[in-house]
Parts: sequence; C-alpha cells; structure tokens
Amino acid sequence: PDIDDLIDRALLKTRFFPIPLVAAIRGACIAGALELVLACDIRIAAADARLGFPETSRGIMPSGGGTMKLADQIGYARAMDLLLTGRLISGIEAERIGLVNECPSGAAVWDTARAQARAVAATSRVATRATKRAVALANLGRYQAQEIVERELVAEVRRSGHPEEGKAAFLEKRRPVFGRTIRTAGEGQG
Repeated sequence: PDIDDLIDRALLKTRFFPIPLVAAIRGACIAGALELVLACDIRIAAADARLGFPETSRGIMPSGGGTMKLADQIGYARAMDLLLTGRLISGIEAERIGLVNECPSGAAVWDTARAQARAVAATSRVATRATKRAVALANLGRYQAQEIVERELVAEVRRSGHPEEGKAAFLEKRRPVFGRTIRTAGEGQG
C-alpha cells in the first residue's frame, strides 16, 4: 500500500495540482514518466521522442494513472492499443493522436515549451487556476473512485508471479514467458 500511495502522490494521479504544468519531452517517456505527463496541461514532444506503456509486456500494469487517464485524453481505441500492446510511439504519432500538443524537432522542444509556459504566465493567475480547477473537477472524483478498484487489480497482478518473470526477462534481454493466468471472481461467467 505504501508504494501505491507514493505513486498516487508523485504522479498526480488523483490529486489536483493548481499550477499549470507544461511538459517538454525528449528521449524516452515511458511508463511512469508518461503517467506524469498525463497530469500535465500542455505537452511538447520532440519528433523522435518515444512514448508508451510497455508494462503489460513486463507482466505488470500501469498504475500511476495511465489506465484511468489515457482513454479520457486520447479515446478508448487508441488508449487500448497502447496499453494492451505495450508498443512505443514517436512524438509525431503522439501529436497525431492528441497525446501531445506540438511536435517540434530536436532542441526546439525546450524553446516551444518555454514559450507556452510564458504565454500561460502572462494570463491572469486567478482565472488560469480557476479554469484548470473547473476542468479537473469533471474527472477527479471519478479517478479517486477508480483508484480503489485499480489498487485491487494491481495487487492481483503482483500476486500472479508475472512481474517477476517480466523483470527477469527484461534483465536477461529475452522475451518473457508468462505462465497460466489467474481468473478473478466473476470473470468468464455469463
């Protein structure tokens, strides 16, 4: 439970953060890093950035907000593609699907992100924070309720033994071999 609380706080999973956040993404933005980006208000990614959630290919699941926020932000079909396949996408594709706002090349990421931050800073602080809060209120309560269910699912995955195989395979640079899956209560009934 302590790690789940830490993840919730560190990745702004279910908590409101009143100050506008601008993300500048270069290189790899994977797993928890992408979950933190999902809490950002404006996102600028380099064309060659790599973004995604490879957790399922490692025998774990995104637990820092990815499963709760991604579908809201880019739509169900696109979110499930990324979450279930574990594939990584480029900054260009991230812009195309609406995961990031802009996709300049190389070092222009920092200049673009700073320009966006300056534009936000030039607006009314009171109006900006109120606007951010109004938008956030639509989802925060739902995310907090989902957090309870997600923690149960994460515990189930942890008990499966699959995270250990995923970690071993990653360290040994091989494909994981996941054993039999465990059925949950109510699954497969109908």
